[in-house]
Amino acid sequence: GSWTIDIPLSPSLYPPGLYTAEIAGFRRTERVAGGKVTFLVVDDSRLSGHPRLWFNRNETDGFIAKVKREKNAPYLNKLREEAKTARERQSPDLPYDIDTFPVVGWLKSFEPYRHRIATMPQAAFNNAVSWTVDNDPAAAEFARKILLSLCAWPTWTHPWMVERGHQIYLYQWYTAWNLALVYDLIHDRLTAAERRTVRAAFERNLLKPAYRTYLEMDQCTCNESNWIAAVAGGAITAACAVLGDEGDSNALEPYLTGCFYKLRAHVDVAFGGDSA
Repeated sequence: GSWTIDIPLSPSLYPPGLYTAEIAGFRRTERVAGGKVTFLVVDDSRLSGHPRLWFNRNETDGFIAKVKREKNAPYLNKLREEAKTARERQSPDLPYDIDTFPVVGWLKSFEPYRHRIATMPQAAFNNAVSWTVDNDPAAAEFARKILLSLCAWPTWTHPWMVERGHQIYLYQWYTAWNLALVYDLIHDRLTAAERRTVRAAFERNLLKPAYRTYLEMDQCTCNESNWIAAVAGGAITAACAVLGDEGDSNALEPYLTGCFYKLRAHVDVAFGGDSA
């Protein structure tokens, strides 16, 4: 037979967070069955629009004022300079070509690969910040083109890695973190179709391969590797950028919850209670 149970998610009992519930079956005093189920309670107020990662829409003016404080001038001026240099020297159009990269002897292609998945996302981020702080439309457009170019790719993983059973690589955390913030900062300049393209890429190129590599295949069994913090954390950042934009949080499961669990395992092992 089967049975169901309704668990009212009262905010006072279940504030936003990740929960694990255990279900057990007993024959008199003997436990004869059991299992666990995980559910995520999302704070809908954090998903009501964009931006949302660094600050929300109502905090935009305060964020800009903080960034423009005199003590932050060296950082802001450096970011502006790098953003402008990227626009002058780099093309934001990045056609998919890493399928031509070698599956043997990958080092000769490493710098071109890093340029595509790390350097250019960083350039997009710098320009998205320039748009936010200085209202520079040229910066916003440059960031938008890089975002959409890379999100049209079927994968961000080097063929050398794929050939060896790795569906995601450390440097893709640069892709994840930077493009997540770009999407969040220029969201209102994207069309509905462009937003769907980005959301699909975050799931296809980040969440799913991170889940398959670190959960299904468990390729970092010691849970101490900083790759877990980078890759799982990057995938979670990208997921939080798009969470609730199309459907509820279930649309990203089980990949989102799986990345949370792997990151928690890393924290438990690498940051124990010894204050190290």
